[in-house]
Amino acid sequence: MARPRKLLGATTKNYTKAEIAEREKDESALHEFKKISKRPPSWLSEDAQAEYKRIIQLVNQLPIADLDLASLTMYCDYYSKYKAASIAVEEEGRTITELDAQGNDRRKVNPEFTAMNDAARNLRSVAGGLGLTIDSRMRIVLPKDDKRMDPFAELLSGD
Repeated sequence: MARPRKLLGATTKNYTKAEIAEREKDESALHEFKKISKRPPSWLSEDAQAEYKRIIQLVNQLPIADLDLASLTMYCDYYSKYKAASIAVEEEGRTITELDAQGNDRRKVNPEFTAMNDAARNLRSVAGGLGLTIDSRMRIVLPKDDKRMDPFAELLSGD
């Protein structure tokens, strides 16, 4: 299976002028799609809508379009579920005590703790696909480093 394609600005490969022109043409098509609405869908929970409003300005700076709305709403929904489960775990603890069939106390993992971990796992997965994590953004946009050391340039310059 081939590696996922990087944007031209995020790759360090040396392309020919023809390859650069072709890739720029392909990448310009990313900006032709309709942008995601700044208003969150009404069916999202209150916390999910607040997260949507918090990140929408930043998301619109990435090459993400209305086609990605399902992924963005999933991210916000998982965030909401994570937050609710996290608050419940903070109040109840990671473990809870229940009575077993004989009437004895038995400690077990709080179901909210399991829900929190599941939401966190799904949240990371969806966030990576949208470019909301540092490593996924690095695959989209490579920061410019103008002061690269080139040892061969020093040899050629004779200094």
